Amino acid sequence: MSSPHKDWAGVMERLLEGDRLALFELTRLVTSFLMRWNAYDFRDDWDDLVQEVVFAAGLAMQEGRIRDRAAVVGYLRSTARFEFIERLKVKLRSPEDKSLPWEDVVTHAFDGASHSKLSIQPSWLPASVGKCRMRGGARQWK
Repeated sequence: MSSPHKDWAGVMERLLEGDRLALFELTRLVTSFLMRWNAYDFRDDWDDLVQEVVFAAGLAMQEGRIRDRAAVVGYLRSTARFEFIERLKVKLRSPEDKSLPWEDVVTHAFDGASHSKLSIQPSWLPASVGKCRMRGGARQWK
């Protein structure tokens, strides 16, 4: 749970500078949202979901799209909620006896349309986290 006195914008700035502890703190925050929403059916996807959320927030912070320092937690929460709902929609559309790995979910969401893969590894994200892989058209990263 986030502390009302924690400077989450400061944590995001530390992440952008490459601080691994900041990545851990943000991971814990986003994971707490998932726990609060009882997203345990998607436990296998939490690492990917958290990575996508932290990546999106870091990019938004870097590009200046998060203007109010107090809005960082709200941005993380709403982005995590959006990602969680997208996974939930996909799961509800798939047959109950079939579990879709996340890579297949992206393809399924585009009805099998071919999209080129885009690999992104921002300089502020530690190399141990790995590259964020996305299919073209899923999001506009500029």
